Amino acid sequence: MNIGRKSTLFLAYAYEFDEDGESQLTRSEAWKKREIKGVALLPHLDEYVRKGKLLRAYDAAGDLRSAFGARDPWKLVDGEDDSIEVTITEPPRIYVLDTNYAFIVIGVAPFVKKGEELTLATMQDVSYALVRAGISRVASTSPQMTKWCEAHQPLASEPAILRRWLASLVPGLRAEAPRGAPRTTAPARFSVIHANEPLGSDDRHRLRLVHRSDQVVEPAGVGDEPGEWKLSNREFCLFSTFGVSWIVTTDDAAKSSHFLNDAPHMIRDRYVYKWLLVEHQRLCLLALATECADMSSGIDGANFAEMRMRLLSFISAYNFRHVSNEERHDRFYKRVRDALSIDDLLAEVSEEVVEIDTQLAARRAELLNHVLAFLTLVLTPVGIMVGIFSSDTTP
Repeated sequence: MNIGRKSTLFLAYAYEFDEDGESQLTRSEAWKKREIKGVALLPHLDEYVRKGKLLRAYDAAGDLRSAFGARDPWKLVDGEDDSIEVTITEPPRIYVLDTNYAFIVIGVAPFVKKGEELTLATMQDVSYALVRAGISRVASTSPQMTKWCEAHQPLASEPAILRRWLASLVPGLRAEAPRGAPRTTAPARFSVIHANEPLGSDDRHRLRLVHRSDQVVEPAGVGDEPGEWKLSNREFCLFSTFGVSWIVTTDDAAKSSHFLNDAPHMIRDRYVYKWLLVEHQRLCLLALATECADMSSGIDGANFAEMRMRLLSFISAYNFRHVSNEERHDRFYKRVRDALSIDDLLAEVSEEVVEIDTQLAARRAELLNHVLAFLTLVLTPVGIMVGIFSSDTTP
């Protein structure tokens, strides 16, 4: 099946800034701050975002943005045999949160030679290669980007994974995945597919779980496929832990619709950052869960107090059950939360924190009992002697 050339894969890589990392970013000429208009957010969240207190965005600027704008192919490899070619459809955008976590989102699409058509099978195979197979080492870029790199940063001696390659463009950003991140080299992905006709259940299943086009799928019963949401007669949304797929059917009857034809830009501006809010929630909870697991070898009271405050801060500042009064936006947000099991993760982390607190309380009580027993052992003879001498000298 042929699909529209505007079909896009938004890849999101999670990072963590140094303490002064964002201030370095704001001083960089290669990046400029972008206003997040907060379309359809609840009033208090819209206020936070508008003032930059919760989430901020930065776009590539100047020569760097121009270097990403070319349609020449980028070659990504993994070892000697596996490779894919993609084009950059959307230059990178950085989303920064108050927790010092950040996400770089970049839009890519399979490279298609002039005169050829983009097919759904090609999109599925490239998605699989990027997200599941981890084919992400940057072997070559477009001539414009190669020229920019030669002028602004030293070239690596061997291909760097796309995560590290992107991080090298951002001052103050740590290239390693944050602790607790579920994906170290592979990104989360948000695919926007312009389909010429409705997709069958097999293809929807492959897109949702990021399978190859040739992978055999056992058809599910009617209504049995999880993670599917029919937004409208021409829009279908699929959710999984790997990300989101937004399918837009744009046949001849819908080609005059500006909304449908501009779907990738609309989704990037209005939905991608809502998806990242949930990815951020998962990142925070998994980091806390990892720290709880570390304490199984020895509970540190000071570290636990700091971790407990982080959990309380997360619950009060970043854990939203609703983000919008607009039903469409809110349903999208809640379905992403369900796909990433945010409520279950929060319950598990909260339970682990309570158990650790109970263990610390038991340890404190045991320590107090030992101290009292020691004091009793030491002070009782002294008290007896004092009592004897007091009875002998008192008239």
